[in-house]
Amino acid sequence: MDYGSQSWLVRGGYRFTPRHYLGGIFENTRQRYDIRDMAFEQYWNPKTRIASGKSQGVYRFGENIDNGQTIQRGLTDQWSYIGLGYSRLRYFDEHHRKTRNGLEYRYDNPDKNTFVDQAKISLDRQNITLDTLRSDVNCSVYPAVDKNCRPGTDKPWSFYESERSIYGEKHNALNLEAEKKLSFARTSHKLHLNAGFDRFQSKLDRKDFYALNSQQDVVYVNDQADGSKSNPYIYRLENPRVEKFNLCRYNNFVGVSSCHSRIINGHSYHIGLRDHMSLGKYVDWGVGARYDYHKMTTDDSWTASGTFRNGSWNSGFVFKPNSNLSFLHRISSGFRVPSFQELFGYRVSGFEKGINDKAHYVGKFKPEKALNNEFGVHVKGGFGHLEASYFRNQYKGLIGLTHT
Repeated sequence: MDYGSQSWLVRGGYRFTPRHYLGGIFENTRQRYDIRDMAFEQYWNPKTRIASGKSQGVYRFGENIDNGQTIQRGLTDQWSYIGLGYSRLRYFDEHHRKTRNGLEYRYDNPDKNTFVDQAKISLDRQNITLDTLRSDVNCSVYPAVDKNCRPGTDKPWSFYESERSIYGEKHNALNLEAEKKLSFARTSHKLHLNAGFDRFQSKLDRKDFYALNSQQDVVYVNDQADGSKSNPYIYRLENPRVEKFNLCRYNNFVGVSSCHSRIINGHSYHIGLRDHMSLGKYVDWGVGARYDYHKMTTDDSWTASGTFRNGSWNSGFVFKPNSNLSFLHRISSGFRVPSFQELFGYRVSGFEKGINDKAHYVGKFKPEKALNNEFGVHVKGGFGHLEASYFRNQYKGLIGLTHT
């Protein structure tokens, strides 16, 4: 694997007064993973030599006999022929990119004499792209390895296949945070409000899905030949060429060869409030609640969609009988809505809309749920610090996809 990464982050702003600040943030991150699949055998074996019975076994005088031994492979409605003398190579090139542009406004009130002590409003625009290229290369003579070789008329029965998938996400998010400290009745409170809105799009594209194959025509000079020494087969190899096969299918095809764009649009919003309380000398208690709303829509009847409404809460309790010992208990609920990958689901080769609708499964998802508990004790003294914790987590409604 050849790996490379480049990233830069710029954050700057201007404080107009001690209370008001306006800034911006700019981020650009690139990652590159160029991988050769070493689990893909470089040589042909009985398992990989499928459909080799129709090998024509013809080659030019003076060439290696392997140039006439081919593996037959079906591509859409045509056949390709892969020479047995070439190395079997497979590569995955993954290029990831993330860009972020944002504005941020902050308000700070050191006098604590207004309804809010601190506030922050941020607007972010993010673009995420995952570009994956699979290349099957069969054009360098075994055992040579050449990722960049391509079929040519000088390499009979050489072969190359390209399959490129581009996944992209766009997010336009607005977030608000505010804090306020209060004290009354021998207790102190730190209130934190968080709210946000996100409009997003997820898009999956298939591009550069094609194959190249060096082929030639076999013309027999004597149709009455029987292959004997006295009456051998005599042939000419004519019309050397490189055929290009477009492997994309459109119309109603939705299987692995479909090159239709698949798009999920949606939006989400949330609002949450937390209060961290100090209840005297011995007890601290934090409690919070949050509401989330997600809506995903699509024009593709074979892609799942849904609306998800979820509430969550958390509580953290600390009891400090003295300055050296404390006991704690934290409990929280959580959830997970289905990912874009789970909404897109699996596609089966050859399936068509209108014909295989009943056989294709479109997910009907519900959010995963979780309940997390933590019990702990903390001791400190001249020897240092000692802490022990016990966790107990419960999950239900886990989302899982499989295909058979």
